[in-house]
Amino acid sequence: MKYGRSDLSVCSRSQAQPLGDRSVAIKSTSFSKADPAEDPVCSECLDIVAYANKVGNVTFSHFVVSLATTAAVHFGEAKDPESGVNSLINLEAAGQAIEMLVLLEEKTRGNLTEDEAAFLQRVLYELRNKFLSAKQRLDESAGNI
Repeated sequence: MKYGRSDLSVCSRSQAQPLGDRSVAIKSTSFSKADPAEDPVCSECLDIVAYANKVGNVTFSHFVVSLATTAAVHFGEAKDPESGVNSLINLEAAGQAIEMLVLLEEKTRGNLTEDEAAFLQRVLYELRNKFLSAKQRLDESAGNI
């Protein structure tokens, strides 16, 4: 027994392995003293951060507009850059984008400036109205009304 754990500790995934040397060789690494290997994802993240710093400051309003643009694409309001044709309406995806903004509103309540809070509320109001209008148009075209 080393570091307060049994050398024969195995992860739960290995319980389906056949008995024998292989299953015994799997040991817990929770108290490993080895240096961590370089994480290639982390180095890519640093490049993304460097790029973001070059682009400039992203404000709260920019972030809100980015999520609202995602919803607009799913409302069919944005044209495909290659074909020039409006994208297909996907109300489920548009609703998810709106829900992300609702979550953002809930999690930042009390931490935003008055202007930021008012901007987020206006964007949500407009997106909710667009969602209801798009749903009504789809229902009418499907003959559900």
